[in-house]
Amino acid sequence: MNREDRCRKAVHDAWENASGVKDRIERLRKVADGYPDYMTPLADLAATYLEAGDAASAIETYRKIISSKDKFKHVWNNELGKAYLFTGDFAKALRKMEDFEKNGHDWSNGLFIALAHLKWGDRSKFEQKFCSWISEDPAKAFDRSLHEKYINALFGKEDARHIGKIWEGYSRKYLEMEPYRFYCELYEQYHHVSVTGLEDLLGEEYRPPRKLGRSELERLSDEYFELKRTIMFGGAGEADRERWLELKELLFADTISR
Repeated sequence: MNREDRCRKAVHDAWENASGVKDRIERLRKVADGYPDYMTPLADLAATYLEAGDAASAIETYRKIISSKDKFKHVWNNELGKAYLFTGDFAKALRKMEDFEKNGHDWSNGLFIALAHLKWGDRSKFEQKFCSWISEDPAKAFDRSLHEKYINALFGKEDARHIGKIWEGYSRKYLEMEPYRFYCELYEQYHHVSVTGLEDLLGEEYRPPRKLGRSELERLSDEYFELKRTIMFGGAGEADRERWLELKELLFADTISR
């Protein structure tokens, strides 16, 4: 195992083995101290400080990322862009994150570009980019809680409410959508090769799962929730758990059942 792999494993173990946010901070600090030539431990540490509500320590960590950027083995422009965003250099933040977006893959990068526009005072560009980002995948409409630590650290109450109002509009749209129609939208998003590029990612042998009919979706949904109840009350065997996980993926249950 080379040094980069050891760093990656140490970061993984810090997340996996921490007893809570404070413990994760201590573990990530040790990893960052042990691997000062790698960016990821500091980026994860900054995000964890925000999760703990310690914006001052997060900003200090982001400043360290910026001052150390020439020493890192690899520089991830999405994370460097966040560092510039939280330290107030919105022009550099936009340049780095927009450059990353050309060839990189980060679920939330588009959101941070939108937030940088809003921090710079351009609500129109914020709304345009935010709506473009959230429309790429219906599941994003339900991920607001994952990003609240960033929003609360960056914005006052007025701007945070503005973001929340737009976000809630998208989540309400899907919550009010007829379940089978929502399933069809998710199926096209995740399994339509022309949309997702899965053929390039997984190879020419990739074959998407069969699309369910309405009555089949309803029947399998009933089975999914029955298995979920069985698991919750401790009466499930290994076969039940495997079937539940299979249905969870097939039905997009993490999104549809919210």
